[in-house]
Amino acid sequence: SAQLIAQYRPRAVIMAVTRSLKTARHMHLHRGCCPVYIAPTRNTNYEKEGEPLFKQHHISANQALSMSEWLLDVDARVIDAIKLGKARGIVSTGDAVIVLTGWRPGYGTTNTLRIIYSD
Repeated sequence: SAQLIAQYRPRAVIMAVTRSLKTARHMHLHRGCCPVYIAPTRNTNYEKEGEPLFKQHHISANQALSMSEWLLDVDARVIDAIKLGKARGIVSTGDAVIVLTGWRPGYGTTNTLRIIYSD
């Protein structure tokens, strides 16, 4: 998602938050992208081995619990990125921050745009 936004060359800095070192290194190649690597702090393997990430069927209670944990992890990473942005002078108090996230881990699931204000 950050790569697609970078193609339009916005004046704002794009902070690409990731748990993957490979992705963080790759984001340096895109103009205006500031990769933010946040190391996983607990078991964050939300996908099962050999099972595709995107399925169109009902999910079990265990999968729903895993999804809610993933969403909380996303929110924690966003908060950490805003704190880092404030420390580096990219984000000021009261600035609007646009957050693009997906509803589950994996490619092709980005479907949420939120506008939040830093405090």
